[in-house]
Amino acid sequence: MVNVLFLGSSWTTNLGNSFVALGAVNLLRAALGNAGRVHHFGTMSSYLFWINDRPENNFNIAHYGRFDYVVIAGMVQNAPVYLCFEDSFRKFLKNGAKLIVLGGGAMRYDAAEAQAVRALMAKTPLHAFASRDRFTFEQFGDLAPQAYDGIDCAFFVGDGFCPVPFQAGAYNAVCIDRYQEPLLLNLADTGDVYAGTKRARRPAKFGLKRRLRHAIRRAVAKPRDPLLPPPVASLDMEGRAVVRTHHTTWSEDLRPEFFQSPQCMISDLPSDYLSVYAQAHTVYSDRVHACIAALAFGRRAMWLRPGEPRIAMFARVGAPDILDRPVRLDAGRLAEEKRRQVDFVRAALGLAAPAGQPS
Repeated sequence: MVNVLFLGSSWTTNLGNSFVALGAVNLLRAALGNAGRVHHFGTMSSYLFWINDRPENNFNIAHYGRFDYVVIAGMVQNAPVYLCFEDSFRKFLKNGAKLIVLGGGAMRYDAAEAQAVRALMAKTPLHAFASRDRFTFEQFGDLAPQAYDGIDCAFFVGDGFCPVPFQAGAYNAVCIDRYQEPLLLNLADTGDVYAGTKRARRPAKFGLKRRLRHAIRRAVAKPRDPLLPPPVASLDMEGRAVVRTHHTTWSEDLRPEFFQSPQCMISDLPSDYLSVYAQAHTVYSDRVHACIAALAFGRRAMWLRPGEPRIAMFARVGAPDILDRPVRLDAGRLAEEKRRQVDFVRAALGLAAPAGQPS
């Protein structure tokens, strides 16, 4: 049996990371079939001990596990990843594991970053590398004996997922964490009065002591970066209701205005978000993986991050105009892209193609 470890988490800082992780696990399981097992271990502890200069006190799975392959995925083509996990990767390799990057992508997408990451990767030999966009493949594909111009692992997040059924009628999902919310036009719910950062507040339901505690906590909290101006002036909801989500779930990063939104959800469960996106008519978001999850479920999505180099992730699957309007992916093309990526991973794991399928 092939023994595979997937390393990836940090969900509470950005729930989109969970879509990458769950999609990568689905991809690995599809490639392995009955020939092996996929184990999932998180990276948050390693990162927190590293940034606090106490990596020796972290419970490091590299010291206790024996695996044939170790896999990382997502925005891993940046220097902090390889600096944080350099010792762990070295230990895994010493114990006989082979390192694989799936759906790898950069942070800044510039030449300086690529040069720095290549220097760090030279210390950590890769067995296989699949990118999430063409730019990343061109920058790093030559560093692994097996390389593939791939797609983001979050496109696999919906495989086998059964959403909680909603009976609320058609709705759009709006997930905007970094910017002020644009003016939403043609809402089905006339009571949704939000525009920009202003919202009518309901009378407090709690007693004076509790309200004072909350006021004191807000007063002593660390300063928040102001929200950026709306990425677009307005969005047409086309007569549908709105469900708002936020991928920022780490309690210290939550903004008070999040709690002033009607029909807003903030959760620590990826499945809650996936249930919303899987059944939304259209998803509008400044979070790249909210859009990818929607597209993976066959829904429309519009990405609200103008000037972002990560548009290459959408161009890779035939949606370069997702910044201009809501788009839907060609289902046949996405299915074929996913099949090819499964085939690449299966070969990287040293497995033959299933009977009746060309190798």
